[in-house]
Amino acid sequence: GQMLVIGGFGLIGTFAQMRMVLLAVPAVAFLAGFLLSHLIMRWKRTGTRAASLTMIAAMALVVVVEPLTMVVSRLAQMTRADAAAVEAPAWDNGCRDAASLRELEALPKATVLTTSNLSVPLILLTHHDGVTAPYHRSATGFWNEFFPFRDAGNMRRALETSPIDYVVVCRGSAYGKGLGMAHDLLEGRAPSWLVPALPEAKALAVFRVDRAAMGEG
Repeated sequence: GQMLVIGGFGLIGTFAQMRMVLLAVPAVAFLAGFLLSHLIMRWKRTGTRAASLTMIAAMALVVVVEPLTMVVSRLAQMTRADAAAVEAPAWDNGCRDAASLRELEALPKATVLTTSNLSVPLILLTHHDGVTAPYHRSATGFWNEFFPFRDAGNMRRALETSPIDYVVVCRGSAYGKGLGMAHDLLEGRAPSWLVPALPEAKALAVFRVDRAAMGEG
């Protein structure tokens, strides 16, 4: 009964935030074992074909459900009216590979501001430090993953709050409408305190923070 309550809360929570499914995960494992144990005991007591088929079907769900959901989701995408349209990878997904991030090797070790999708690959695959942390207790790290790329005011606030040396965006990404600053950087409308760097870089658009131009001396 307790596991059903926990699982129910987790299921309801997923409609508001997908991560709430984590609340239901322990309940699912417990309830699945509980159900299978009862089916096995029923099969041992009765030995009927119905009992054995029910037990086998329940066990088969473990390996069938995930592939089935993937097929259904792909079918839903294929039937969309705009399915044939080719879109650029969103939110820096096009630059999360080693080849793209290798372009930053030309820079000395520095602290780099990126959006959330690039932050972990940046730390993992380069010698640079990041100030964006989507999986961290730092409120500033969470804030840096989105808000600085909305407008110039937020970007300046991020630069004043953290010791950032460079700002990096992905040339091949389709940033959402709310990320106006990212669009400005990609279209050459950078503020005076963000100076284009690494002009030879093809995957990444890199900007050096000019503290003097910000009035910080």
